[in-house]
Amino acid sequence: MLGAPGPSLLGTWESTNSMNSWTYIPICGVGGLFLALAIVHFRRRAAMRALAVRLGLGYFGGAFPRSLDFVGTPLEGITATWNLLDGELGNVRVVAFDCQVGAGKVSWRRTVIAVQIESDIFGLAPDFDTWMTAGRCGAWTVLYEPKDSISLGSDFMRIPELEARLTAINTENSRI
Repeated sequence: MLGAPGPSLLGTWESTNSMNSWTYIPICGVGGLFLALAIVHFRRRAAMRALAVRLGLGYFGGAFPRSLDFVGTPLEGITATWNLLDGELGNVRVVAFDCQVGAGKVSWRRTVIAVQIESDIFGLAPDFDTWMTAGRCGAWTVLYEPKDSISLGSDFMRIPELEARLTAINTENSRI
């Protein structure tokens, strides 16, 4: 019989290994989630770089100053840092960064501001959140949101709040 369709290699492969359209939906969903997370990460990085420029600070990505030590504090278990800003505001050294403390399911992420000064500089900053914690780490005064606090929407300090706190430190410390 001429012209009678017979089994083709391509037809056999398609029927046994093809994915239907329902398979693509979860794949696209996971891909979309990763894309959204990447966009949020890149936007925050760009905002932190812009903040560094506005305040005259350096942007150092994930580098971490050796003089800053969190021994004896909840921040002692920092496993990763990123978006690190470092420089002087009002003649005092300031470091601000995003970090992850711990690993796995018990880890938590926060923005930390550290100021190398003997006085309680954070009493001068605007009080955006009453659940922020200020503490001492050697020669540094540190401000962060503790693990047990309620984070509404993000684990990190919003950029306008971070800028207001850093600006207040600069303004108040320049008067001293």
